[in-house]
Amino acid sequence: MGKLAGYNHNTWELSFPDQAGDDVLAIGRAPFGGATIKGAWAICDTTLAGGTANVITLNLYDGGQVGTATTAIGTAGGTTGWTADTAETFSLNADLDELDAGDWLMLNYDETGTVAPLFTRVVVEWVNGKG
Repeated sequence: MGKLAGYNHNTWELSFPDQAGDDVLAIGRAPFGGATIKGAWAICDTTLAGGTANVITLNLYDGGQVGTATTAIGTAGGTTGWTADTAETFSLNADLDELDAGDWLMLNYDETGTVAPLFTRVVVEWVNGKG
């Protein structure tokens, strides 16, 4: 088993500059047999205090076959804030962490107040198949 332990380990990575407002971005599309999200992290280059003003919230969505559905899979940031260049772990909904074959994993970027990060990166760890 040791030589095969990482065989079904995959990542999707998305890097993007300041969105200057709310946006929805595609991260990846589930292969034949579907995908199960195992973990997700985001790194922002700017420190943002937590609270209800001047924050960024990132939401992972199962976008369905065309990328427009909004089934919530996980969230990072928001009221907890960000520490520059430090990985922020998404809290995942274990009941909704599976994508059907052909479903899009989408990232909802939600700005509240005035924020201007130069660069944000999201890494999603997943395995083939559902379950």
